[in-house]
Amino acid sequence: MNEPGRKSSLIMIELMSAILIFSICCAICVGLFVEADRESKESARLTKAVFLAQNAAELLNGDYEENLISVLGARAAGDIYTVQYDADWQPTSDIGQYALVVSVDAQKGTAEILVTDTGTEVYRMSTGLIGLNGG
Repeated sequence: MNEPGRKSSLIMIELMSAILIFSICCAICVGLFVEADRESKESARLTKAVFLAQNAAELLNGDYEENLISVLGARAAGDIYTVQYDADWQPTSDIGQYALVVSVDAQKGTAEILVTDTGTEVYRMSTGLIGLNGG
């Protein structure tokens, strides 16, 4: 003997179970997408910082003071050259979100290049200076 109420309640339980499982899977997927987006932005930030530091290192060949000031628009304070960048990595004359700091030690023939994001280190590299005569 079939009871119509019992059959419909069983279908309702199955449907609710399927919706619950689907909801859990959706929540997990949304979490994964958010994490992937965060990782992607962090990777792009690091890539831009490395690119900026490598460009600054290339400018240390020859007359580094002239190169850093004319090409990057760096401000010099002794042997420390600073360039500020906004959130879109565009140079700015104001205090920006990102900063490139090049510290030159001409006596040792080395330079330290640092890229920061609101004061937090993103990337750092050390390099040697190459003079106009190749040494």
